[in-house]
Amino acid sequence: MKEKQGIYSHYTLLEDIDGGDGRIYSSLSRLNLNITKKVTVSYFATNSKENNKYESERISFKEFQHRMLNDKDFNENVFMVYVEGVDYGIDLSGGELWVFSENIMTADFIYNQLIS
Repeated sequence: MKEKQGIYSHYTLLEDIDGGDGRIYSSLSRLNLNITKKVTVSYFATNSKENNKYESERISFKEFQHRMLNDKDFNENVFMVYVEGVDYGIDLSGGELWVFSENIMTADFIYNQLIS
């Protein structure tokens, strides 16, 4: 846990928590968070003829949850998600997890939910 100018943050490499990216993205999609802002998500396009072509879009958290739970291609190809709540943010990208908040209890709670 680090504090910088009133912002508390947790950081970890996903390989250090023995679950890889997919488990954390799925855990995020199962959290009961009141998110009203759009979620930024990037994923490799499975129906593209170009190798490593990816798409980025801003979707509702509800749509993100639905696609993670019901669309296997989407679920397996997500590589970046940024979620912003009222007083916290969650950034999953490049094999890293960041959770930050102005409230230490919020940062701790979300981080622990994601890694457990």
